Amino acid sequence: MNKKILFFGVLLLLILVGGIFKVIDSKNTDVDKLRNQHAEFLKNHPFQKIGKLPKKERKLRGLPPNAFFEQKYLSEINPTTGRTHKENVLKLQKRLNKNSKRSPGEVDNDWVERGPDNVGGRTRALIFDPNDSTNETVFAGGVSGGLWKNTKISDPSNKWVRVGIPENLAVSCIAVDPNNHKIFYVGTGESYVNGDANGDGLWKTVDGGNTWTKIFGGATGDSFLDTNSKLTINLPVSISGDYITVLTNNFGGDLTSPITKDLVLVNDGTNPNEDGCEAVTNAANLAGKIAVIVRGKCNFSAKAKNAQDAGAVAVIIVNNQSTNPFNMAGGDDAASVTVPSVMISKKDGDAIINALGLGTVSATLK
Repeated sequence: MNKKILFFGVLLLLILVGGIFKVIDSKNTDVDKLRNQHAEFLKNHPFQKIGKLPKKERKLRGLPPNAFFEQKYLSEINPTTGRTHKENVLKLQKRLNKNSKRSPGEVDNDWVERGPDNVGGRTRALIFDPNDSTNETVFAGGVSGGLWKNTKISDPSNKWVRVGIPENLAVSCIAVDPNNHKIFYVGTGESYVNGDANGDGLWKTVDGGNTWTKIFGGATGDSFLDTNSKLTINLPVSISGDYITVLTNNFGGDLTSPITKDLVLVNDGTNPNEDGCEAVTNAANLAGKIAVIVRGKCNFSAKAKNAQDAGAVAVIIVNNQSTNPFNMAGGDDAASVTVPSVMISKKDGDAIINALGLGTVSATLK
């Protein structure tokens, strides 16, 4: 009897141990799979190829010297999704502020400045404190983060001190209540910046800038790209649906009514043929249609102007980098572009270009 109990006990133990090893092995397999997937993604990412291009080739393609940010992007991507999630930074900071008992910069845990302290970031908002009759107190909003105050602006050695607004929020505008100079308002964030200049609504002070409170707006859920235009692919069915685009306000016309036309990839006869930097050679096919152009070595308005001269009624420029579409800048010829001009992401643009290689693509731009 004892031998039977011992036998079944050992058998049960082996089964339990085998089950544990199976679970561990399953977890290891999942981790290895994710690790291999991530390694393959990094290996084949376009930034790896761009980094190997000679300086002359990068210049021809209109690519800036961007190695630091390209490598920073690759080091920060989520191995599961294959992209960064900057929209989660503010959410994480709020959680840390809520749960942490101590953090650098507290009264008994001060930062020690190591410098440099003579380099300013991009500043879009600046006011002289109307409550200071000596005109020595200045508030400045940093697009790279925070609201800053200098109490003796005439003294080059006087330090700027951050006040009130969290340092990771971009301050883009400041206003003073004309009826009560103790009340200021600060607007945060910028549009179309790929999450690099985050905002969190409108902030207010009632004590001349000493303390600040968010009064409305800001992120309450998952972040998304808010755009002023949309492209709907009608045919073929394989890629049909809505695609995010950004209509530039620096050149070209407005989308006052939807434009439904076939899409045509431009050809300018000079390698790379689809960047539209030279006079278009397939004007007969492009006339009355929506031009598709790949971002490249010349400015955006020059591309749009060449497509417009060939008869295009609108222009879609495909981003050549894995970032969100943005409001395109214009060159000297910007005033001569009258057709609506939008940008679309590289991923969506590549899908459209692949479909154009197989046949007709019909779309509505609105």
